Amino acid sequence: MLYEFIASVAVVYLFLMVYFNKIHKKFEKNRPPLITGYIPFIGVALQFGKDPKAYQDHLRTIYGDVFTIYVMGQFITVIKSPHDVQKIYTQPKKFDFHAISHKHALNTFGLPRTITPDHAHDQHTLMVRNLQNLDLDYLTTRARDRLEEMLLTPKNKEWQQVNMHNWISYIIVSVTTRSMFGDNLPIDQIYKDYFPFDEQFQILASGLPPSLKKDAIEKRRKFARHFEQSNPNEDACDLIKLRHEGLTEHCQDVPLGMGHCMGVISWVAMTNTLNATFWCMYYLLQLPKDVTQLIVDEIKSELVFSEGSVLPEITHESLNKLEKLDSLFDEVLRFTFSTMSTRVVTQPIDYKSSSGKVYHFEQNDFLMLSNSHYDPDLFEEPNKFKWDRFLTMNKEPLKDGKPAKLGSFFMTFGGGVSKCPGRFFAKNEMKIFAIALLLAFDIDVVKDGKPSMDKSRWCFQTAPPLNGDVIIKYRLKK
Repeated sequence: MLYEFIASVAVVYLFLMVYFNKIHKKFEKNRPPLITGYIPFIGVALQFGKDPKAYQDHLRTIYGDVFTIYVMGQFITVIKSPHDVQKIYTQPKKFDFHAISHKHALNTFGLPRTITPDHAHDQHTLMVRNLQNLDLDYLTTRARDRLEEMLLTPKNKEWQQVNMHNWISYIIVSVTTRSMFGDNLPIDQIYKDYFPFDEQFQILASGLPPSLKKDAIEKRRKFARHFEQSNPNEDACDLIKLRHEGLTEHCQDVPLGMGHCMGVISWVAMTNTLNATFWCMYYLLQLPKDVTQLIVDEIKSELVFSEGSVLPEITHESLNKLEKLDSLFDEVLRFTFSTMSTRVVTQPIDYKSSSGKVYHFEQNDFLMLSNSHYDPDLFEEPNKFKWDRFLTMNKEPLKDGKPAKLGSFFMTFGGGVSKCPGRFFAKNEMKIFAIALLLAFDIDVVKDGKPSMDKSRWCFQTAPPLNGDVIIKYRLKK
């Protein structure tokens, strides 16, 4: 029995030696340092999944700004230096976004396989054009009107007590859905099915085979079914109508094909916005009264109010005038949002990093570009929340003496060609919500559970609150 046990251990040891030796041979000569872990296929997935940012920061202290980790059968080269990240952003022909984004969308969101990278690129262009220009004021006005409908009701003249995250989440799901897709979708069911789907995002995006993702795929299907329409609503924004028209031929023979194509737009529009809105409101309620008054005074002086109206008339241009509110929100986003951009190498290249070291990248190498929101060389006292940091930030030089706008290293919404096309609408929604609360409501914090951030979501989306409910009560001002 002992002999059989020793023999089995020896066989396993030999297998692991051969396995990892084969992997490491791929990363000889000028390749970034490789961290594989000790479990075949899984690699360092457990360490990475627990707290992606902390694990990468730890590896950076050992291996420097460029290194490769092995996660769920995939090699991921992490780029930590903000200067290298900016450099890669400016070379889209060598470091492509659209190909990897298309592959990711097919696997994660269940889009029809007949959608090619060219089709996906056309859809991305459509989103940029409409969300940043043609549809922006329409969406912003609808968001204001839908929010007014939900909040300025007779019921709210009396104190209402709510879990703040649940309350904000429902409002953002409702306002975003109705603004983009029209008023006739089942909001309560969408809200109910959103969170189970959202919690499966990392599983769906992983390299696991479909047979091991059945539960996640079913939750995605339940969410997508709410968006399976033969025609978009009449009051949907033009983006939704044009996307429906452009993808109809790909969805005709695919069960829930259109539902998945529209569901991904809904998920992308809501997933970061609702958590970001929670954190913005949470920190807004922590501000000293004199700072809050400065923000209220700015709102009243910069925006136009119709006679008898509680909320001002709102456009994207008018919201851009609110510099103090902007600074507060940017600091909250810097503090709570730690997503990473992805690129794929299009051809073999010897890349000279900002440190002067040369790394060899092979075609199809997968790169993960880290943001630098906690880099002390860019943000003074990065672990300290400063609501007015962004009021003066762009006037300060970097610590190495090179003049630069620090805003170029503020990557809450990504960077380069992968910068979020819906970032203006998302931020407008958050501002409108804050304006409504500041101008129209009395708010008391009943219980502050001092929530932490769910760090397992870092690198993927805005961290939701964890381990600590925030209970508030609110009512319309007398």
